[in-house]
Amino acid sequence: MTNAAKITDPWHHSQSWSAHGHQWQFTYNSFNATYTIENSDRSIILSVPIRETDHYPSPQAWLDHWAKTKGKHQLKQGTKQSKQPSLLDFNPQSSNSIPPKNPKGISFGQTLEQLYQGKTCTRRVWSDRTAKTFIRYYEQGIKVPAYNKGLQYGGEIIGWLTLTEKPVQQPLVEMTQADLKAEGFPNYTFEQFINEFFEGKNQPVWVICFQFTPNQPQESSVTVEVVESNDNQALTETDELTDEEERDLLHLERKVERAFYEAGKALCEIRDRQLYRTRHQTFETYVKERFSMKQSRSYQLMDAAIVVDNLLPKVPPMVEVSANDSQKVPPMVEANDNLNKVPQSVEVSDDSNKVPPMVEVLPTSERQVRPLTKLEPDQQREAWAKAVEQAGGKVPSGRIVKSIVDKIRERKPVPNPWHKGDVAMIMVKDNPDLRGKGGCWCVITEVHDFSCTVRLWDGNYQVKPENLKELPYSNEQQEEVRKLCDRLSKITLDEVEKPMKDFLRGLGKIDRPWLTDFEEKVLRMLEESNI
Repeated sequence: MTNAAKITDPWHHSQSWSAHGHQWQFTYNSFNATYTIENSDRSIILSVPIRETDHYPSPQAWLDHWAKTKGKHQLKQGTKQSKQPSLLDFNPQSSNSIPPKNPKGISFGQTLEQLYQGKTCTRRVWSDRTAKTFIRYYEQGIKVPAYNKGLQYGGEIIGWLTLTEKPVQQPLVEMTQADLKAEGFPNYTFEQFINEFFEGKNQPVWVICFQFTPNQPQESSVTVEVVESNDNQALTETDELTDEEERDLLHLERKVERAFYEAGKALCEIRDRQLYRTRHQTFETYVKERFSMKQSRSYQLMDAAIVVDNLLPKVPPMVEVSANDSQKVPPMVEANDNLNKVPQSVEVSDDSNKVPPMVEVLPTSERQVRPLTKLEPDQQREAWAKAVEQAGGKVPSGRIVKSIVDKIRERKPVPNPWHKGDVAMIMVKDNPDLRGKGGCWCVITEVHDFSCTVRLWDGNYQVKPENLKELPYSNEQQEEVRKLCDRLSKITLDEVEKPMKDFLRGLGKIDRPWLTDFEEKVLRMLEESNI
């Protein structure tokens, strides 16, 4: 590339230094593009977000800022702590045994429900050092603490994991349907799984198989007082619900069904009003640290809330009454935020004989709504109505909704937003031809009505517009990526040995528009030998 590749970047070289009462080690993993800072006894392990490497000139500068802000309390606690106890000294089966202060465990913030329902396997992007620790736990029969969320987010131990197999590293592409079941997602496809948990990136991960034993709640005595009703007749399971109870049940069921909707509405308001600003610099940091939620997941919920708002019944202009009925009839109110308001009555003329279409069945999960986000508001209502009809009047699955959406989009295609020469990132989604290419950068070489031809590190592919994601690069940075793409396309892969091919595959997934000194040197050597 240009001279930018020759500049020594402190963010891409491992280093160590002393500061704030600790010895620190910075590690950069070029394959996964991860930046980690940890102290010598590993009681503090910090993951630096990629975007923040542009705001701080070095890892030391980032750590100094962290120590003055978020890390002030953690550093103060660390200076008071004595030697950290080891998991080797802890027996979870002993009631007299005290667990270590910060034992190395596994958090299940995103899959807590699946863990309690029988999840027996998890996949993690770990460093080799972390993986060796868990391999040692397996070999020595040490039980691993399970956390309800990460320690940095205030996680607590909810149970213990017995490792049933030695942790091994495998590419995500080798996952089978049995693996998805063990992960707790038997109804997911491979693409759905990596899109939700690995941002569409097909990469090597560590596979950890285990048996989960939840913490047993402490025994407590419960006093039950039996109160007779006024008519001295005890309630039984066969008692009919009163009209008021029926209304309460319907109201509570609506709350359960709309949980994802309420979450999306709340996140929209927090983002739009920037209510996170006193504690977090960005909305992405806020949702990650407050809810252990990825930015992509938060936007899925917010997009879903917008769709549901569009599906909710609106105020109808007319209601149906009998011709000789002269009473005042209240109109429907918006189901969005006026459910508890008393509607004003309106006069209804004798010729009122029209009824607006009402949405009786609403989505119960974000996944049912996700395909609708690709449509215009009118098309969303049309697609949902057809999906409900196809499901026999019940809540349709995401698969049914997607099939309806695909038919509507074929009938009225959305204009292709991409242009020749654009640089984008591959999103696998439901395209099996792109398996293994998730997270790769690409250059668009041809633009068609409903697809694009793109060039990756290993050749050309045909993709749909929705399989591409915009990268936040300037025009100059995009030009550097195009130059790299041209260089890689001139290399004959059939003549390249496997280690070098793995190196090229890694270049095809870098999330920066430049090469490090080492990468530039190896690529140049490979180009010279391939002539």
